[in-house]
Amino acid sequence: MANNKPVGAVIGLDILEKLQLETVLRKALKEYKAGKTKKYRYKRRYGRTPQGNRRDGLIKNA
Repeated sequence: MANNKPVGAVIGLDILEKLQLETVLRKALKEYKAGKTKKYRYKRRYGRTPQGNRRDGLIKNA
């Protein structure tokens, strides 16, 4: 603040969120290209998915 006036740009929250998401995306892509990330692959042969043991992703109630 200078003389009770904001210094710099005032932007909306939607634009700020978009800028933050773009920054995170750029950083993640940079790490991926550098080989700092891991890839996970799921076998479909046995019907296993990341959500559970059933192919449709639903888990039976016990």
